[in-house]
Amino acid sequence: MQSHRGSTIAFDCPSDLANILDRAAGGQDATLFMVLFAAFNCLLQRYTGQDDLLVGTPIANRNRPEVEGIIGFFANTLVLRTDLGGAKSFADVVRRVRDVCLEAYDNQDIPFEQIVEELQPTRDLSRTPLFQTMFVYQEALDRPTNMGDVAVERFEFATTVSRTDLYVWIQRTPAGLRGFFEYNTDLFDAATVRRMMHHYQVILRGVCENVDADLGELPLLSSAEHDQLVTGWNNTRIETPACCIHELFERQVIAHRNKVAVRCGDQAVTYGELDCRSNQVARHLQALGVGSEQLIGVSINRSIDMMVAVLGVLKAGAAYVPLDPAYPDARVEFMVRDSGLTIVLTEEVLRGRFSTSTTNIICLDSDWPAIVKQASGPLGLSQESGCLAYVIYTSGSTGTPKGVEVQHDSVVNFLESMRREPGVDEHDVLFAVTTLSFDISVLELFLPLIAGAQVVIGARHVIEDGAELANAILQAGVTVMQATPATWRMLLGADWQPQSRIKALCGGESLPMDLAGQLLQRVGVLWNMYGPTETTIWSTCQIITNPDDIAIGRPIANTNAYVLDRQLRPVPLGVTGELYIGGAGVARGYRGRPELTEERFIVDPFVNDGGSRMYRTGDLARRNPSGSIDCLGRVDHQVKIRGHRIELGEVEFALATHPVVRQCVALVRGIRPGDARLIAYVVHSANQTATAAEMRKHLRATLPDFMIPQHFVVLAEFPLTDNGKVDRKKLPAPFAATAAPAEHAEPETETERRLAIIWQEILGVHGVGRHANFFELGGHSLLSMGVIG
Repeated sequence: MQSHRGSTIAFDCPSDLANILDRAAGGQDATLFMVLFAAFNCLLQRYTGQDDLLVGTPIANRNRPEVEGIIGFFANTLVLRTDLGGAKSFADVVRRVRDVCLEAYDNQDIPFEQIVEELQPTRDLSRTPLFQTMFVYQEALDRPTNMGDVAVERFEFATTVSRTDLYVWIQRTPAGLRGFFEYNTDLFDAATVRRMMHHYQVILRGVCENVDADLGELPLLSSAEHDQLVTGWNNTRIETPACCIHELFERQVIAHRNKVAVRCGDQAVTYGELDCRSNQVARHLQALGVGSEQLIGVSINRSIDMMVAVLGVLKAGAAYVPLDPAYPDARVEFMVRDSGLTIVLTEEVLRGRFSTSTTNIICLDSDWPAIVKQASGPLGLSQESGCLAYVIYTSGSTGTPKGVEVQHDSVVNFLESMRREPGVDEHDVLFAVTTLSFDISVLELFLPLIAGAQVVIGARHVIEDGAELANAILQAGVTVMQATPATWRMLLGADWQPQSRIKALCGGESLPMDLAGQLLQRVGVLWNMYGPTETTIWSTCQIITNPDDIAIGRPIANTNAYVLDRQLRPVPLGVTGELYIGGAGVARGYRGRPELTEERFIVDPFVNDGGSRMYRTGDLARRNPSGSIDCLGRVDHQVKIRGHRIELGEVEFALATHPVVRQCVALVRGIRPGDARLIAYVVHSANQTATAAEMRKHLRATLPDFMIPQHFVVLAEFPLTDNGKVDRKKLPAPFAATAAPAEHAEPETETERRLAIIWQEILGVHGVGRHANFFELGGHSLLSMGVIG
């Protein structure tokens, strides 16, 4: 609700600048107002990213000689709607503004109130309809310098009221132009408005230099601002070793040969033993002809053998492709085929998932007697740091996963940066909770090993149970742990006790304020981590001390972070743009997808070396005055749920292949803090239906569990926007369609009644019957911990 609290800041443009603008206006058959207003529209376009702009302006409305001498208020408000889309130059903008203004002047007698009544916009009595920004220009009025013996001078006073969100008033005076920015103090602070005012003046100076300048080259930032945004806050240069990941590990083997490197359950392996076993795996692979950059699949349940397999692949000069044992067969088959795997490292219990006709299957448990015959000493293999280290598949918007290719040098840079900050040393114990198919597992598995520390690999049943995980962390003496917000919530839900020695890293999705507040009370240090797979795990990080101030921070070592507009120009502080990441972490690209690689990995225009690239993240962001970055959401339909990256297009593509689904839309709804759910909305083909269970079964054939919607809502038709697209904001809440199955029966026993009440509280649904299915009502493994609690 708008309070209309406001303040005003003044600015001046000297007379020589005003005279140049006057001449520029004459050259375009326009008035000075039109030039000033065109420049203001350019400012709004650069700040908002919008081309279609509506700005209010008052007009005296004394266009007839009969009313000139009448005392009274005849002023009317005009809404000037300017479309800057496709404008090539500032002169082009002036011409468009001139046409808009002249047409408005021809119709200035029509009262603003009548226009509002005719258009019937959605009304909100706390704000002006049709526009929230005003622009006013006025020629200076001749005023007496004295009245008898009384001297008269102009006196400006501060206002505490704002009529609109932003009200710009400019007056022509003998000294030049005198302007005021009146602003809503609920929306803007003074520093923001001063920057905005400064940028308006920069645009005006740019217009004076060349009114025909290309619109994309019209300056907005001063050179000092530009340098700070592009290079100042990207001054992250450090020296990192030119080597491979396993070579960093081998340096620690020399220093800590007899120290425990990895634990999993009641098993442990020292640095020396891990080195020997991985060397034997590497030689076994080399004996099969494995060479540089060949891809090797790794599908092993969480264990020490998983670590041995990954290290063995890297030491053989190859790159690993994680194949999660929990993924459906069809998805694994696609990944094997798409990546061209001919060898898979697995275990006997999983052998049956892979075709022996096209793939050589090596089981580290049953085939170990043959592997152990290989020599265990150093391989002495010379390998370039620019070679491929791994290919991790992420969700794809076109319906199929895409493999991200990451090189050794990118990972080495990342690990060396993480070793410094947030910081890990030989005294630390890191608890690993992330699946190998999630790229943040690279930090968990390798960061301890390159620092002489210890990694504890949590078994699947441990990391899925809050109570067991809390106990395992305590028993292992953990000092560092990285997890998604969902896993941290699961721990807190299990009444996890404060452990001040723990350094907590939270990433994979946005860190909510309430969760940050709870973690700050239980851990020693809390870090917020951000980064897409395409830029090698984490690209920015920030220590969190205040739950009300959560940013993703600044770039890590040798990394550049830019917030840019659609023309790849840096946006001012506080202005929303798209986040681009350049530097050492940028991946090679998508495997076998050159068109997509070219679209997302583009030349870095701010690095003049001819080869640097930056990755378009698709995340909306803004810079704070401190230089840290806020992440504000997505420009597309990619989402993250419980740390998993999901392209809603892939879910929709898979669901659309069901024979009775005519239309479908997937989206995410936040039910309560920490409980975001994936919802599928479906329109069935005529006279055909499919139950939620049938659609869920169909999706499980191709999608992993984290991509299966918790709710399916069947509609007769989708609500549409005015331009015929599905209006996602009007899609109904899912619970009415799922909380009461057709065979609903009331709970009968006391236990059933108590369970129904608990389910209703945890799931946020009503009418839970004795035949209800927890997972079909939107439940998942983490919510089940709440039921247990």
